[in-house]
Amino acid sequence: MAHFSATHLGLLVMAFWTTCAMAGLPLEGQLQQLKSNLEALQSHVIQLEAQVTSLLRGSQTTAKEILISTDAAVRQTPSGMPRSCADLKDRGHTLNGIYSIMGAKSVETVYCDFSLSTTDPGFQKWIGFADVKSSPTYFYVQLDSHFNQTYVPIPFRFERLNVGGGYNKTTGKFTAPSAGKYFFSFTGMAYFPAGSTSRLYCGIFMYMNGYPISSAFADEIANGEQFETFSMQSTLRLAKGDQIWIKAYNIPKNGYLWRIYNFIHKWNFV
Repeated sequence: MAHFSATHLGLLVMAFWTTCAMAGLPLEGQLQQLKSNLEALQSHVIQLEAQVTSLLRGSQTTAKEILISTDAAVRQTPSGMPRSCADLKDRGHTLNGIYSIMGAKSVETVYCDFSLSTTDPGFQKWIGFADVKSSPTYFYVQLDSHFNQTYVPIPFRFERLNVGGGYNKTTGKFTAPSAGKYFFSFTGMAYFPAGSTSRLYCGIFMYMNGYPISSAFADEIANGEQFETFSMQSTLRLAKGDQIWIKAYNIPKNGYLWRIYNFIHKWNFV
């Protein structure tokens, strides 16, 4: 190592001296000096290459052999998430314990006993699904005024929570930011005015990509002014980009919807 340090020091001293000396030379002289410096550097490089080759020969290992062995090791290293305790064992794991593996559709938790054979029933014990919180998505919104429009997405403009940015309070639509299972819950009240001679009712529909998939109804139970509640829950498997919205229909004249609450929570597995 002392020889290499002395060589590097010599190169630095030479470069510093050359820079100082070239400052007062004309352009032709500077070019000649740079040519001489290049030849000197090439000579030092040849010396360093010879020393490295000598060291490799002394250890009976060539640079080519090192590259071949390194490439082979990289190619033999498994890639991707392990799918079983056997995969973990192949990758060098020896400590018994709880591990995460990739199951058929989701991340799972297993206990691996590496002291047993891979064919032993106790080698791998399934514990359950892993709750991977990589992309949380949930919102809680409210209708902040009386609403009596039908066949249009209800705009829940009072946004209390919108983690993940999936809900658009301007359009009233929720767009799934990622694939997964989503739980939707919708509650509210319908106001029915007095004076009607026929039974009054209204309906609420949940739409997915333009198609109704769930509904809730409210109707009056006696002739006279009154409020009636309605609710709706649904668990859906959505693909990224799927849209969900709520529409009302058949709201009676002078009637309206009020205190409507809408929220969703995404389950953290696909």
